[in-house]
Amino acid sequence: MAETRLCIEYLKKITVYLQGAQGRGKARASEDGYYLSFIYGIGPDGLTPFEMKIAGKTAGDELFFDKAGMHLDHLFGHLTLWMLPFMERLDHPWLYVRVEKVEAADQKEVIRALAEIAQSRDSCCCS
Repeated sequence: MAETRLCIEYLKKITVYLQGAQGRGKARASEDGYYLSFIYGIGPDGLTPFEMKIAGKTAGDELFFDKAGMHLDHLFGHLTLWMLPFMERLDHPWLYVRVEKVEAADQKEVIRALAEIAQSRDSCCCS
């Protein structure tokens, strides 16, 4: 029987690998990247533009984002808080994204993620 690959959809636990790139298709394996894990679709303002772009993707899918004229904090929305160390050193014109894992999230993970988002919104002056 063929293995069914989960696709990105609401309440799935997603892990993506992020890396700076010089252009579309030009990610560098030798550079440090960043792994981000999150529960899809639970942001306080609905889906982020990033989540909209990765909807329906499966593990192994790759995307490139041209950073010209793009504000990464808008692209990632509430996910930005967990990416600050990576974003501070991202000086490339493109952003490479590879979907590493798509898996079912257990209820505890969803509740924990919702609590973290609520707490970060409460302690942040950006709302």
